[in-house]
Amino acid sequence: MSNVNFARQFAKLNPEQKKAVTAIEGPVMVLAGPGTGKTQVVAMRIGQILAKTHASARNILALTFTEAGVTALRKRLIELIGSDAYQVTVATFHSFCNEVIGTFPYAFELPDTTSNLDELEQFQIIDKIVRDLPKLDLLRPARVPNHHVGAIISAIKTLKQEAVSPDQLKRLAVAELKESESLTSKTAVEAAARQGAVLSELVLVYSSYQKQLRDDQLYDFEDMILEVYRSFAKSPEIKQYLQERYQYILVDEYQDTNNAQNALVEALADFFDKPNLFVVGDDKQAIFRFQGASVANMLHFSQKYPDIKIISLKKNYRNPKLIIDAATRLIKKNQHQLSSYLKIETTLEAVSTEISPPRLMTFTSRQAQYANIVEHCRTRIREG
Repeated sequence: MSNVNFARQFAKLNPEQKKAVTAIEGPVMVLAGPGTGKTQVVAMRIGQILAKTHASARNILALTFTEAGVTALRKRLIELIGSDAYQVTVATFHSFCNEVIGTFPYAFELPDTTSNLDELEQFQIIDKIVRDLPKLDLLRPARVPNHHVGAIISAIKTLKQEAVSPDQLKRLAVAELKESESLTSKTAVEAAARQGAVLSELVLVYSSYQKQLRDDQLYDFEDMILEVYRSFAKSPEIKQYLQERYQYILVDEYQDTNNAQNALVEALADFFDKPNLFVVGDDKQAIFRFQGASVANMLHFSQKYPDIKIISLKKNYRNPKLIIDAATRLIKKNQHQLSSYLKIETTLEAVSTEISPPRLMTFTSRQAQYANIVEHCRTRIREG
């Protein structure tokens, strides 16, 4: 790593960014809004770890959510630390878990022919299960047997993201039915009983689906994370190997983690009471909320480690002041910002002095909106 290049880049950081980069020991959570330079902070922190500790590049694990995020961070690392960047494990959650499965195939009982399931295959499997299973009264309407297939797929996906197994769901269904017996209102009793019956039928479909995947040597996206997480208990040597190798763990876009991903990260870091675990997230957004993500995971993280350092990046380098001010007024209506629970200031401050008033534009359809954005971009490009 070029010390001159690192020093030059470090000098450009603002005080909050420097604090995040230099806090390399123990649990750290950085609240970083859009345009605050969080990718640079993550890359610089990796450089700081290599410069100030005895850890090698292969002792660092950086997890993010998209391949685009992996590419952006890898590129930044190459510019910063050179060839060592290729030794740092920079991966999405799924690619990391896929690599673990490939490294320890014996622990997962997955043949070499096992492959990832696509959406069409998933629909076909669930559709066949629903049509063939006996005792499905609520999830298989007589006139349209596949009416609930899409909802069933969504429910199973959510269950896996929340790390709920078919056995756990079965216990939940039994509890729901038992609770219905103690209610006094006839309407409430009927609603609770119906909910319990739906869950009981979902248990049958979920269990059959998992069996079918094993029989056909298939797995879906959610299985990859759950299989690795569960392997830590069944094959402790896997967890031991990963914990010995990865002494520093960094997670970008932490607000997007679902329960299964969060459990995986915490398990990787649980060897020490104060692990070198660094997470970066924006409490004002959770773009993958529909995939089980929740800012509640960030609140849980802050409470799990009593000695945690919490750092807020507030300087926005991307947008003009008027845009930031308008967005801030809107986002203040969000009652579930992490900052309100932690009593920490996260209001963004625009660095740019450009005067560019926001415009409100309305369109008759999403296609019209996209077309206007494309044309706007073309015009700006032509203007240089």
